[in-house]
Amino acid sequence: MNLFFCENIPVNPPLPFAAQLDEEESRHATKVMRLQPAEVIRITDGRGFHYQGMIIDTKGKKLEIRLTDRLPIFDFSRPRLHLAISPLKNPDRVEWLIEKATEAGIYKISFIQTHRTEKPRVNVDRLKRIAIAALKQSMGAWLPPIGAPMKFLDFLKQSKESEKFIAWCEGEHPLFWDTLSGDKDAVVLIGPEGDFTSDEVKEAKDWGFHPINLGVHRLRSETAGMVSIFAFQIKCGNL
Repeated sequence: MNLFFCENIPVNPPLPFAAQLDEEESRHATKVMRLQPAEVIRITDGRGFHYQGMIIDTKGKKLEIRLTDRLPIFDFSRPRLHLAISPLKNPDRVEWLIEKATEAGIYKISFIQTHRTEKPRVNVDRLKRIAIAALKQSMGAWLPPIGAPMKFLDFLKQSKESEKFIAWCEGEHPLFWDTLSGDKDAVVLIGPEGDFTSDEVKEAKDWGFHPINLGVHRLRSETAGMVSIFAFQIKCGNL
């Protein structure tokens, strides 16, 4: 069964509930999938749940569905990872990371402007569309919030996770997966091409972040991000 995305389902709606897909999702359902009234459809709200229902009407630009079942998919009792990474010179690499991170069940993604960040802007709207497509493809239920880039120090000050890490290529640091407890929410910082500066790492340590490494190979930033995600998910039993 295909999965569709509907952002305007309220939190914990009384069932049955009448919902509408947006124009893009409706067009895909009727023109590509050729769905018809009375067919069963599955929808995610991107907040951890799937809904199952029946198509009521395919006329007009927005598909109408009668939702009858609410299915919890995302396990909120499990530890969650917040990935904070510098925007990269090549936007294709950022988009690849967003796609794969969403498929792997990342909880939240932020962008941080560092001293060596060369292109400080990202197209958040486009990245959200990529994340939605990845969510549907992987039959997931959690759409990770994607924050607009913020200054490095501002991010350090507002971080509230129980375990805080900064990946740094210089010096001797413990492996990320050996440092994780496996039962707490965590945030990991990934730097730009050229890595963090020593001053930035010192600032991060002042705010409770612990330097870690991600193995024997020097990784591209987007690869480091994915290694971090899979290490966390495996350690915490989220995969």
